[in-house]
Amino acid sequence: MGSGKGHLFTGRHKSLIVDGSGTGYLKSVFHYVHLNPVRAKPLNEQQPLKSYVWSSYDHYLKPGGERWKWLGVDRLLCEWGIPKDSLAGRQRFGQVMERIV
Repeated sequence: MGSGKGHLFTGRHKSLIVDGSGTGYLKSVFHYVHLNPVRAKPLNEQQPLKSYVWSSYDHYLKPGGERWKWLGVDRLLCEWGIPKDSLAGRQRFGQVMERIV
């Protein structure tokens, strides 16, 4: 692979560490990646964002025991002002994302 330890892509692709530092960058990257199906138009207006099968977005809406073990959502929810990874918090997050669509 590439010369950088822990890097998945090389050449025109690059990898960056994105953390929830409170700067809004994590939120921006999340939007960029997960709203691509909306911008590229593989979803019609009636389809919810979570229905796009090539996205991990729907895993952010699942309870901890049902999503990938390595996927932590606390920092992302915090970027939205949602204090806890709970059913209510994930529902609020989903509603906000669908409104952006």
